[in-house]
Amino acid sequence: METSIPKPAADLEVLTNDLALIKANYATRSDITTAKAELTVEIAEAENRLRVEVKDTENQLRTEIKETENKLRTEIKETENKLRLEIKETESRLLVVINEAKVEFKTEFAKLKYELKTEILESKSSIIIWVVSAIFLAQLIPAFLKKFGL
Repeated sequence: METSIPKPAADLEVLTNDLALIKANYATRSDITTAKAELTVEIAEAENRLRVEVKDTENQLRTEIKETENKLRTEIKETENKLRLEIKETESRLLVVINEAKVEFKTEFAKLKYELKTEILESKSSIIIWVVSAIFLAQLIPAFLKKFGL
């Protein structure tokens, strides 16, 4: 009997060592339950952190979008005002040019009108002198011809 007792004691020691090894290396049902609970908590916390980060990011983006929109509206208004000012300046310059052209046209027209009147008066004078000369000669030529006997 003495030989058989050490064997069960050795087997018991091997089983105890194996059980300790199994407990050390492998998870038990309670370990899995604990790990599952811890993972559930960590997942929930991570989801909450992500939701908060997403909300914060969304709020930041909305703020940036509104700021950009306001900047763009301001730039558009400034550009619109600049363009209106340029249009008014261009209209003013155009009116000045048109008025100058009108004055120049009126001046040139008055000059041409004066020159035309002068030429007409000169032509009238020339025609009158020619007609008077023609009449005068028409009356004098027969008298000269009679006087010279021709």
